[in-house]
Amino acid sequence: MKIKPKGRKKGFWKNENGAITILLAILITVFLGFAAMVVDIGLAYHNKSELQTASDSVALAVAN
Repeated sequence: MKIKPKGRKKGFWKNENGAITILLAILITVFLGFAAMVVDIGLAYHNKSELQTASDSVALAVAN
């Protein structure tokens, strides 16, 4: 005679094995997307700063 443990769920949709793998794959994708945005925004600020420095240098050269 087999004893079935109480509280054990039956059925395909109630099985939670491997759920952490799916969640981890989704979270890694989201985190990589945020990291890419941070890099792009940082690069944009850096380029803006360099362009501002170059235009200031040109303005000072013309003024002299």
